[in-house]
Order: sequence, then structure tokens, then C-alpha cells
Amino acid sequence: MNLLRDNELIYGRLLPISEPHLIERYNKALKAFGLRPTALDGFEIDRTGFSPQIAAELDDPHYLDPNEVNRRFIILTPQQIDLPVVHTAFSNTSQLVYEFMSRNARAIDALTIKDVIYGEIEDSVSKVEDI
Repeated sequence: MNLLRDNELIYGRLLPISEPHLIERYNKALKAFGLRPTALDGFEIDRTGFSPQIAAELDDPHYLDPNEVNRRFIILTPQQIDLPVVHTAFSNTSQLVYEFMSRNARAIDALTIKDVIYGEIEDSVSKVEDI
């Protein structure tokens, strides 16, 4: 697994987050989702705000995807639009977040100067037990 990660074949091209104000904003979103804030000094995120390091710390690979159908997102910076999505249960998540970010680019630029944007992709399905 480390070989894949070291060669960016898994979790490649993620955005490093190490600035204290961005970590504080990320923690604000985690707390709003009812999750424990991170104690990490740095981590990496994808387009949706998912971090493999945070997932490991929380021991929950689905911390932004409860029941694997309730996709949440955390936007710290407009730069996230160009990042890959590395953890998702649905193939359309990447495009949905891309469309949201591109159509709301001006608002995202303005809001992320001083705050974090977080939420959940609206979906009427709350849990899937079988197909």
C-alpha cells in the first residue's frame, strides 16, 4: 500500500493542508458533522475534502460518506476544483462537486477567504441495505 501511495498511484495529487487557519476551518466542518476534530498538524484533501489521513485518524474511511449514500463535502479553497476524488461510493460524485464548484466559483472564492463551506449532497436515500 505504501508503494502505491509513494508513487501517487493511490491518493495522488491531493492538496496538502498544513496552515493552522485551514486546519481550524476543517475542524469546524468536522464538528458540524458530529465528528471529532483532528489533532493532526497536516493532512491532504481531495476535491470533496476527503482526507486519507483524517480517515485513518478517525478509523472511519466513510467519515464523509455515512452509510455510503450520504455524501458530504468540505471546501477549504477554490483550488480543490482541480483535484481528483479518491473516495466515493458513486461514480457521479466527482462531476457533481465539479459542477457545483464551477457554477459557484465566485461565491466559493469569496467565502473561502475567511470561512469553510461544508454540506451534504442532497439525496432522498438515507441508507441502502441491499440492491
